[in-house]
Amino acid sequence: MSAPDSFAAFWPHYLRAHSKRLTRAIHYAGTSLVVLLAVAVRRRWLSAPAGSRAVVARAVRPSPAPTRS
Repeated sequence: MSAPDSFAAFWPHYLRAHSKRLTRAIHYAGTSLVVLLAVAVRRRWLSAPAGSRAVVARAVRPSPAPTRS
């Protein structure tokens, strides 16, 4: 099945797919899980001691390579 090329073509397809109770339930559960995980990660990040955030930041963003004189 090809992707719809406009909103007008997409909308009827979306409504048909979400008219099924199981599809709506799975969509709701998946969206809720992602939102809850995002909140949990953000709270953990904000509640972590300042030093541990610095360690994570250094691990994510490597230091620049030393320059030779």
